[in-house]
Amino acid sequence: VQGCLYFLSHICQHMGDWFVRIASLLVVKELAAKEGSGLAHLVLANVLPKAFFSSMGGVLADNFDRRHLMMAIDVASGVVTLGFLLALRYRSLPLIYLVSSLRSVLGSLYYPATTGMVALLVDGPRDLLLANTMNSWAWSTMAILGGVLAGSLGAVIGEGTCYVVDAVTFLVSALLVARIQGTYQARAATEEGHMCRKGRSDLGAEAADGENEEVIPPRRLETVSWQEAAADFFRYLSTCGFGRVALLKATAALIWGPEDIISTAFAETSTEEGTSFRMGLTFSLIGMGSLVGPMVANTRTDPARPVTLQRACLVAMWMQLLSWLILWRARRFPAFLLGTFVRATGSSAIWVNSTLLLQTLSAPPMLGKVLAVEYMSYTVFESASATAAGKMEDVGVNKNTVALYTAGVAALCIGLWSHYTLIVQGGAANPQFQGRRRSSLHHYRTKRAEEMTEFELPEIGIEEGNAPRRGEGVAVTQKEGNGVII
Repeated sequence: VQGCLYFLSHICQHMGDWFVRIASLLVVKELAAKEGSGLAHLVLANVLPKAFFSSMGGVLADNFDRRHLMMAIDVASGVVTLGFLLALRYRSLPLIYLVSSLRSVLGSLYYPATTGMVALLVDGPRDLLLANTMNSWAWSTMAILGGVLAGSLGAVIGEGTCYVVDAVTFLVSALLVARIQGTYQARAATEEGHMCRKGRSDLGAEAADGENEEVIPPRRLETVSWQEAAADFFRYLSTCGFGRVALLKATAALIWGPEDIISTAFAETSTEEGTSFRMGLTFSLIGMGSLVGPMVANTRTDPARPVTLQRACLVAMWMQLLSWLILWRARRFPAFLLGTFVRATGSSAIWVNSTLLLQTLSAPPMLGKVLAVEYMSYTVFESASATAAGKMEDVGVNKNTVALYTAGVAALCIGLWSHYTLIVQGGAANPQFQGRRRSSLHHYRTKRAEEMTEFELPEIGIEEGNAPRRGEGVAVTQKEGNGVII
């Protein structure tokens, strides 16, 4: 039941997203003096704020109840979206960019919370794979339906109505999340104590011989400063053995970054209704490809063997290369739709499997921040790619040549990740991760009881009558001088 409510909330959100996306593209196309730069600025307004605020979202997701965060951000997003109506009234392009940026800020805070909550809703690697695939289905289904509806109705009902629809879907999503029961806070589990192995993630440590095993007393994580927490996180990311995997989605974003610029160019017709319909059809094909991609990848991947997820991402990059070569040769709209479908199939497989990789390999107390780093890096790379495509269009480079340049970027990314995965055996291809049979989260849950039983009470400084019994999960206080060590 909890998973169904979560799934329905995603459906509501994504339905509204497509109305806003098509409405904003039409407004910018109408108001911008230079269409390429105008569309590139819209992409930057939607993407760039995520680079600055996603890390904050990761900290919030790791310190507060993720369900409460999702509800608060949904309500705030619904209110902010109504600002588009003011921008339409005054026909203000800067105000369109401002409201898009504010909406993007809230989205960047939302992503680590909602993605991290998936790992707390399920138990076991196969359930985690199914949950991520269902999230992709929600996005894909709404891309198909929302693209058709928004594309068909956008020019008829007006951009203002599209924005109102989006605001309503945010509020409905908040109501659905409010009905989910339980506490979804990583810290709540951490308070009971957790096992920390120096210099490795839980995954790498499990494959080791148990060296350097250290139990951190439960309240340690609550008392450290943010500087210490940040230092601990970056030390974890640099020594966990899979830190570079957090950049996998970012390098893929370099490949799919120009999609809105290219899509608008191919969808353009002599009438606004025709352009709107073609945009809707394009986004529906993107939804279909995004539905097929993870389903096909799931037949060749095993979440208990993370290396299969990393290889699936590499294969999906080859599909993106093929798609941009198709777009390079495309002269008619149907050929463009074929290339779009192939590209969406590959990009969705990368999106799902790269996230699943981090959910599988990361220690739960670090997961929110790891996902935030992934989100931040992907937004920066996508912004750079979209900006470059927009500038090329403004200086007269045609859409087919832009597609050819993007195919070259795809070939470069494939070379880098092929070397990292197949030659260097980095990330999930590292032999230390090959014995992984359960997700890091599952290991985290099942080990909590035995972790506390392994904790030896200090021989001195325990107040008489206050010594906790083994396995109770109570913090041990040792007095030393005038200070208290916890």
